[in-house]
Amino acid sequence: MKSPLCGETAFKFDDTVLRQGFLLCAYELARGVQKTEMALWVIATDSLQWHDGLRGLSIDLCNLVTWEAKMENQVLETNLCEDAILEWQRTQYVHDQRNHFDILSLHKQDRLKHYAMHMAKYAGRVARGAREAKSIERTFTDALLVSLSAANTLHQRLSYTPNQSNEVFLYRITDAAGRMNDACEKIDHLEPFLDQVTIGNQDIFNCLLDLATERNFNPENALEHRRKELSDRHFYIR
Repeated sequence: MKSPLCGETAFKFDDTVLRQGFLLCAYELARGVQKTEMALWVIATDSLQWHDGLRGLSIDLCNLVTWEAKMENQVLETNLCEDAILEWQRTQYVHDQRNHFDILSLHKQDRLKHYAMHMAKYAGRVARGAREAKSIERTFTDALLVSLSAANTLHQRLSYTPNQSNEVFLYRITDAAGRMNDACEKIDHLEPFLDQVTIGNQDIFNCLLDLATERNFNPENALEHRRKELSDRHFYIR
């Protein structure tokens, strides 16, 4: 039998090695890799098997290309996310200098206590559910801003590792906020606190971005909009 594509004699489709070889060649070509020595062999024994075989190969090929695209996007998104997070922290520092100088001028230990109390407040908002006047997106944004400020105080470079817990958001933010407050209470007792408050802040940051994915929030837009609102309050500052 002649191949419908290249006019060469086709091999039998039940040869797994040949089928994988065909798929690899097609996959490389689909990715735009030019290999002059590469030849496409149509694996079929009759026109019906040719049709079914090509359809099966097309499905496999699409799956492979889609899988690689997803993997490349994940790497790209991870790199962009790391860069974006660092930019968020830098922008938050400038924002705090202008709009929250009263807090920024506090001793770092007092600043951390302030941020920890904020997190407890946000956990309370989430716990109230429908009885809370402020939306979950507003609470998400406020908590994200404070997490960035706390990270800057701690000299902590935040990162995002998704799906670190299967627990619901209320449990995760309450647990982490409790640990942050526990750590800050240790300050007054001259007990070690730094690792605990740092881990707690990172856990809050992770659960916030997990929530953003789940609820389809846009952190970049949310941060920009909320910062603008807070900046407008201080109309007397240039």
